[in-house]
Amino acid sequence: MRLICFLFTFWLAFTAVTASAQSLPTGPREEQGKSVRLTQVPLNATPAEIQELLDRHHNVYFMPGTYNIGTLHVKKWRRGLIWGAGRLTTTLKGSIVINGSRNITLGNFSVINNNTSKGDAVIDVIGNTRGKITFLNALVSANKDGIAMRLKAPGKYIIQGCNPKWSDIGVSIEHPRAITNIFGGNLQYNRIHIQQVQGHLDARAFGMQVSNGGADIVVQSPSPLGYHLIEGLRTEGSNGKNHLEKLLHVPQTRAAVNVVLRANTLGSMLHYADYNANGTLILLENVNYPGKDDKSSVGVMTGSKGPAKVLSYGNKYGFSYDEAPGPFAISPTTTVQSIGDLWMLPNTTDYKKPFNEPITKQAMQKAGKAVPPKVTFLTTADSSAVQLPVFPLYEVATSPRISNLAELMLNVRDFGAVPNDGIDDREAIQRALDAAVIDGRASEPVYFPSGKYELSKPLFLDHLAGGGFWGDGADKSVLISTTGKGVITSDGAGYSAFVDMGFVNKAGAETKTADFDWVNDQSADKSRKKTGAALQANMFYRCKFENGSIGMAVGAHKMGDGFMIIDCVFRNIKTPKGEGAAYSSENFNVLTNPLVHCLFDDVDCAVSNKKGSFNFYGNKLTNIHKAALKFYTIVGNGFAIVNNEMDSSPVPFVTTGHSSAKAHLLIERVSAKAAGTKSSASKYNLGGSVMFLHSYFPNRTIINGGGIGDNSLIVYNTAAAEALTKGRAHGYLISVKRKGQKD
Repeated sequence: MRLICFLFTFWLAFTAVTASAQSLPTGPREEQGKSVRLTQVPLNATPAEIQELLDRHHNVYFMPGTYNIGTLHVKKWRRGLIWGAGRLTTTLKGSIVINGSRNITLGNFSVINNNTSKGDAVIDVIGNTRGKITFLNALVSANKDGIAMRLKAPGKYIIQGCNPKWSDIGVSIEHPRAITNIFGGNLQYNRIHIQQVQGHLDARAFGMQVSNGGADIVVQSPSPLGYHLIEGLRTEGSNGKNHLEKLLHVPQTRAAVNVVLRANTLGSMLHYADYNANGTLILLENVNYPGKDDKSSVGVMTGSKGPAKVLSYGNKYGFSYDEAPGPFAISPTTTVQSIGDLWMLPNTTDYKKPFNEPITKQAMQKAGKAVPPKVTFLTTADSSAVQLPVFPLYEVATSPRISNLAELMLNVRDFGAVPNDGIDDREAIQRALDAAVIDGRASEPVYFPSGKYELSKPLFLDHLAGGGFWGDGADKSVLISTTGKGVITSDGAGYSAFVDMGFVNKAGAETKTADFDWVNDQSADKSRKKTGAALQANMFYRCKFENGSIGMAVGAHKMGDGFMIIDCVFRNIKTPKGEGAAYSSENFNVLTNPLVHCLFDDVDCAVSNKKGSFNFYGNKLTNIHKAALKFYTIVGNGFAIVNNEMDSSPVPFVTTGHSSAKAHLLIERVSAKAAGTKSSASKYNLGGSVMFLHSYFPNRTIINGGGIGDNSLIVYNTAAAEALTKGRAHGYLISVKRKGQKD
């Protein structure tokens, strides 16, 4: 065993950790905005009538169905809400131009224009007014020549849970003072998913599939905030069809274009970045798994003609063949610092060897890879050479509150559901769900007025497409299992929203309270016309999950990606054997789902990641019985775990299960109160890597074991009682304040 131990003054370390870091509160946010009354847009309204209605009311609701909107203009609004019944439920055909508006939220619909000309946009934000524009749960599509969403005005943008797809460019940022936060959702089938021409890009926690160009994301110019940030993404590229594709492309420029890639996962894509600027490219805890047919994989390419710099810490470079040139194909003027990077033995004979091994100069030479002259491999002794910036935290919006839901949606009381009467409401609510299906396909949203609705067995969501459940609050509109069989089961559910609802299992039940799954490709109901909905892109805002062995289970059979769980509460979820989990990721294709600003209270563990991946932002954890986050069978995924807070529960924040493989964890600005006795911050035995940044674990130890192959432990500006590495684990302790050490 190798022991690396660091003891230091907690006050001094905590000051160093927090002094320069932006802070955000953890747990569900109290300030959620005022309720808004929406005016219905008649389904048969003409484009001119729709425009007149918007100009007069500013807060409008598009009903289930398809609207011809022409080109809608949102001009010089101070504030407004343009909302729909669901992404697959409400379709707007045409375009939207936003000009000179201050505080606007749009979403919960699809907007499609298949006649977009080259360079035109379906949603276009123009003008010189600095505003705050929020896009929530919107599916936006141009044709092969058009741009789905273009931002040409100054201001702050939040694109959250959205799906720009089937376009030339998904999102284009084109103003030097456009500060753009893309969080959650999924981008698919665009030539370029995101293009930054000017302005700032902050992209986190979403998936990307099938880019038809050479790169998913193109960044052309410096950020006004210092660094562009790309974090917690999962990309499949073109599924291995294009051997030159990459996650990031920075074209040739003499400007200092600084970009950081953190905790991203490249499925069958080959390259992290093709970087051709004179700034700094930082890679932290990314994972790259090229396919078996790749003959030329390289992690980072640079063509910079100036003093470019690459910092590569804790990344996985998955090379497989003798033909692969190695992790760094860099220009003569580029310098590289590598700490704790890993790869597989890059030769044909050992391709199937399931072990990580450290990337060192000696390892590259042994494998026949050229070692560029300006590449250095650092150790803890070189810690003075390592300086990482403090990056801004994420921006996440809340779902709007709507005051007149009863006028806009199907009401379960109209189908015989009567709350608070002690009578089973299951059949009445199921009738409402069946009636919500439109023409055998998409669904209308269903409203649950305040009250407790009793269920003798779970509600069944049969390929729910669009729509969803809306209530008056998680403690007001509550679905209760009286038998302990659970509240919800699904066979497919996609692009739906669950807002202000409580899901409560019977106390002591050892079943899943909400079980979201996808078993059959199509509905067995003949009236559904053989339609089906995959399990993806479902949004949960301000919901509560209580009791049971699992609060929310996702994707046991096939997949379940693009979920977003925001401002929710998970409480009293446990079993006598300590195997309960508030949220459970149950399959390899349950990917990237972010849990954001949630409260986990009195649970065995907050997240049981049996397979797949998730991202974890701004959460609060209290009275945890076994561990905050448990990792089991992981196949090469990155995890962003940022800005979370745990109480003094004497259990690990991170632990691994009995069948663990490879994962890369970025743990930033996470704090835990001191336990009554010395406890663990992390017990990590996977292959892969863990990086702690600006975190605080008093009276707790950080332990990395070897797992499957080698792993890396990187600690930067973090307080803990001690750090241990054993087996084939390698420790890199950077910028840590020891007891008695002077600055």
